[in-house]
Amino acid sequence: YSADGELNRKYVSTLDKKGLIVEEIRFDVASQNPNADTKYKYNYELDKKGNWIKKTLLKEITENGKTMFKPLYIYYRTMTYYR
Repeated sequence: YSADGELNRKYVSTLDKKGLIVEEIRFDVASQNPNADTKYKYNYELDKKGNWIKKTLLKEITENGKTMFKPLYIYYRTMTYYR
């Protein structure tokens, strides 16, 4: 929401069967410009217990007329398991 309480962005997320976000589209409602919408993909590296330890956020971009996804952020986390 904006400072005056107006909705300015909507998110639509696609989840895999484990509940992880694999795709997200961010709609810029305020500008009402479809070119302002942004599409993202997420890639995960999982540990032996199925928890993600590396998550890569990729952003859809267009370069020289070709649309592709390029890494934007890489998140790492360490899981500690106790018996």
